[in-house]
Amino acid sequence: MKRVYTAPNASMVHILKDMLAERGISTRVHGEGLLGAAGELAPVDTWVELHVVEDRDEAVASRLIKEFLGSSPSHEDRRWTCQQCGEVIEAQFGVCWKCGQSRNRY
Repeated sequence: MKRVYTAPNASMVHILKDMLAERGISTRVHGEGLLGAAGELAPVDTWVELHVVEDRDEAVASRLIKEFLGSSPSHEDRRWTCQQCGEVIEAQFGVCWKCGQSRNRY
């Protein structure tokens, strides 16, 4: 088994696992049980890992993951501009910090 991806939470690991499974690549997830062990281990040592079962799938899986992640919008691409005051707001916020206008209103 070869590791092809690692992340601090399991969400993206499972999305990539499903994406690879759709392409016939068998994978295993490791490290989900370590998420609460950060006090005893270095934080990166508690990250969830995605491994391909067959070593021969490593190159294809790595390429597919890179393409998939490259097609995801970057954090800056998801920013929005408030229609009321023109302030640029980070993607995770649904309300303008400057004027209180809701993102969903427009």
